[in-house]
Amino acid sequence: MGRYRKKAIVAAVESNSFTMGQRTKDFEEALAKEFGSKYAVFVNSGSSANLLAVSSLVYSKKLSRGDEITIPAVSWSTAYTPLVHYGLKLVFVDIDKYTMNIDLDKIDGAIGAKTKAVFAVNVLGNPAQYDVIIDICQKNNLVL
Repeated sequence: MGRYRKKAIVAAVESNSFTMGQRTKDFEEALAKEFGSKYAVFVNSGSSANLLAVSSLVYSKKLSRGDEITIPAVSWSTAYTPLVHYGLKLVFVDIDKYTMNIDLDKIDGAIGAKTKAVFAVNVLGNPAQYDVIIDICQKNNLVL
């Protein structure tokens, strides 16, 4: 383990602040600045991040009940649940058998008049091909 990481771990332990301390606040502020956002929020898990992301899209009116969302047919329940919770319609897209991620060649065929977003998922440590997905979303005016 690198010297910096050891120092950071020791500093966190000595501060008695493991989750919501100054380092978290500093990280949130730096992340928001990096992405040109007013805020960034650190959460405890990917599940919470999914719920927060979908909630923010619904409350900002970028997504509404009945909108269709394309999502890979193989994923985690915590990717599907927030979408269903807000009354969004899941449109399952087959996966690429080598990466287990959404099949990029099948996304276009799943996009219809009510499609408002693509929910990309990284399965088993395999990152989705975001450059291609971003192009698809931009071409179809979809939220990623």
